[in-house]
Amino acid sequence: MNVGGVEKALSGVLNALDPEEWDIYLDLVFPEGGFLPTIPAHVKTGCIDELRRNYHFCQHPVKGFIRNSLHGAPLKAIRLMWHYAKAKKEKSLNSFCGYITRGCQAHDMVFDAAVSFHGPSEYLDYYVANRVKARRKYGWIHFDVSRCHIKPRSIRESYGKFNRIFIVSKEGKKVFDNLFPELSDRTMLMPNMVSRKTIERMAEEPVPFEKQDGETHVVTVGRLSHEKGQDLALLALKNLRDDGMNVIWHFVGGGTDEARFHKMSEELSLGAAVQFHGVCINPYPYMKHADVYMQPSRHEGYGITIQEALTFGIPAVSTDTAGGRDQLSHLPNGIITGFTPKEIADGIKRAAALPHLPHITTDTVTGAYISDLLGK
Repeated sequence: MNVGGVEKALSGVLNALDPEEWDIYLDLVFPEGGFLPTIPAHVKTGCIDELRRNYHFCQHPVKGFIRNSLHGAPLKAIRLMWHYAKAKKEKSLNSFCGYITRGCQAHDMVFDAAVSFHGPSEYLDYYVANRVKARRKYGWIHFDVSRCHIKPRSIRESYGKFNRIFIVSKEGKKVFDNLFPELSDRTMLMPNMVSRKTIERMAEEPVPFEKQDGETHVVTVGRLSHEKGQDLALLALKNLRDDGMNVIWHFVGGGTDEARFHKMSEELSLGAAVQFHGVCINPYPYMKHADVYMQPSRHEGYGITIQEALTFGIPAVSTDTAGGRDQLSHLPNGIITGFTPKEIADGIKRAAALPHLPHITTDTVTGAYISDLLGK
């Protein structure tokens, strides 16, 4: 439950479902993270031990092989690598997933509904499709599958066992349906939950930065990582500053590339023009007081932070991702840009000249609506 868009979306769903109607069990690979306190008290949480024990190998097989070999488990390392290599040859990781979860008894009950929420994920999708007993099973896709390193055969094998596949954006659904036409009759648009009332209430906290005359404040919220594109944003900021535009760019979030981006900022001599604010459970005061919201992702299924920023009517910019096109292309103060730093910088310039509009962002999906779908 790290601080991220998918985790935030999951928290929204869990808080929206009626506890009088549903007994909810949440299986996590690691039962930890900044959003863990947002899980309702009535939700029972557990750990998928088989995936947790082999997590590092699943993420980096070569490093995992070396790690197991050096820490007194050479036979385990050899077995894992043999099954992983076999699965790679088969062009589906499902046989490897089957090996590492062998003997796994997910629960001693049959559920009414089981959901693989963080999709597409070969490991979690396999776990729900094959290790959880349920009368109905659902996939929930948050990313552009054409940009994920997921083997098509793995998707066909696991998602073929799901009754329905929820996809968070129209563009994402279109991409999935084109790649997997045999599954298209099971797909359904399911935008992430965005509660306007909650966002506005949380945004009332103190302003996190001071604005001076002549400054343009840009805010980006998201995990600091290659796919989220903060490196592109830093290069765009350099472009803007060199052109004489007094831009202050706020990055809200932490991640694996945090140190790299700090170093990059120093190398570009951006100084106080860059503000790294770290992990933040409540990013809404930053959004409320921004002049422009920017999502520089290299790929994005549905930018929940974009939708949240629109609550405040600020001009929003996104690179040309599936989610960005879906969310901004129809708005008078929404801008889609290319992926080069210059294109992003040009998008910021255009957005800064646009007005703030009274967008009325309501809950896109209700708990009752999701409950009804899961009950079918």
